Amino acid sequence: MRKAGWKKLPAAIETGVDDGMQNFNQALYNLVKERKITEKEALAKATNPQALEMNFKGIFLDEARRILT
Repeated sequence: MRKAGWKKLPAAIETGVDDGMQNFNQALYNLVKERKITEKEALAKATNPQALEMNFKGIFLDEARRILT
């Protein structure tokens, strides 16, 4: 993979849900929704706690397009 391609990888993972991909925050979010961990535990381990907290409030940011979904 070219150097420039690495910058696009997080957005590709985040938007590749239909292909079975998810980022770490998405995995934590799903664990909370399945009641396997608490929101507090998820936020403590999150790669982006602010974004995860927004997800818990129903706000989702699409990293590829930088828009709310």
